[in-house]
Amino acid sequence: MLNLIKFECLKILKQKFALISIFIFIICIIGISFISISNNYYHNSDGLIIRGVKAIKANKASQAISECKLTNEKLLEVLRRYQKIANNPSNYIENSHNKFKYDIYTNEINPYNSMLNLIRENYSPSGNIQGDYKSNILSYISDEMINNFYKVRHDKVRQLINRENLKQTQNKFVLDKDSKLKIPFTYDYTYGWNKIYNGPYTPIFLLMGLVICFIISPIFANEYETGAISLILSSKYGKNQTIIAKILSAFIITTAIFIFSMLVFMFINFGVYGVGGFNASIQMLSFYTFYKLTILQVFKYGLILNYIVILSVMSIIIFISSLFKKSFNVLIISSLWTFLPFFMRFHVKVLKYILDLLPYNALDTLYIFSMYNVYSFGKINILLPILIFIFSILIIFITLFLTYRNFKKVQVI
Repeated sequence: MLNLIKFECLKILKQKFALISIFIFIICIIGISFISISNNYYHNSDGLIIRGVKAIKANKASQAISECKLTNEKLLEVLRRYQKIANNPSNYIENSHNKFKYDIYTNEINPYNSMLNLIRENYSPSGNIQGDYKSNILSYISDEMINNFYKVRHDKVRQLINRENLKQTQNKFVLDKDSKLKIPFTYDYTYGWNKIYNGPYTPIFLLMGLVICFIISPIFANEYETGAISLILSSKYGKNQTIIAKILSAFIITTAIFIFSMLVFMFINFGVYGVGGFNASIQMLSFYTFYKLTILQVFKYGLILNYIVILSVMSIIIFISSLFKKSFNVLIISSLWTFLPFFMRFHVKVLKYILDLLPYNALDTLYIFSMYNVYSFGKINILLPILIFIFSILIIFITLFLTYRNFKKVQVI
């Protein structure tokens, strides 16, 4: 069996597009990561723009506040500092519509900007999950308002849930989770994590799904297409061992691609941005989320979840490959499964909830840990990440069972 698995792995990798696809994928990881890194910029005190790695280092070096508890006292200290600077007319460029002088912004405002943005977001009337806020709101916030910081945030969560039109049981479930968050939140400089999640992270997983489609699509279909199926099934290994070997070889190749690509991704991005801020609350990236997790925990759970989703994509491909006799048809159908939500937009909640279980949305870690999607089955409420995990596991088992049954029915002519 081991020799057969080894043979099947080599056969997958020796396909025309396999090594080319993997090579291009790794180049894409490097390219997307460096494009994201190069898009960073930083205004120095002279008003000059620094870009790329230098900008990241300069921004990180300028931060005045490292890991701490986001207490009302700390928020009030930062707010008063800002208001003192903002109330001094000499700190603005003349006739610039309240634009700070470059040296004032760089040395006095930017070091506290991450925390100031949290305050802006929390107290802006238009605040929402996307972080839409009024930039000038800081000038109108009083000490008393800051003392109610976490109550205001919880009330904002309530408003956002009402927009989602959840059922009463779902509404109560989310609010209960949010009310049990450990406060004050743990604050830290999370610029790097924010850039990673909103930059190369999700596109790389989607590209990985596409590469898997290219590599695994011919696993059964190619045997039908070339007529080799008759020789394979009449060999000493027979159907059972052949099916198992093909499935296990697909798992091995998919896992190897996942691990290697993630190592390349983390080496580049963590090497540049660092891992500082990993112990901060996930609310530092998605302020109104109700998950009681740190950024590192979300990253770990996200990797596990994305691995299972990628395996479900692989399983779908194997199943479709067992049905069709042309690899091209398998590639098209399996690619549609992966990218379907990109082409479809629904206002009906049930359909939107279904699309969130499919790979295109399920591979977006920050998205799934930010949304208020709660799936109700009678009295049982299940969170989106948990249901994605369950759904993907079911897809894997069901499709592989159907693949086994389909291939067992194949007759040697």
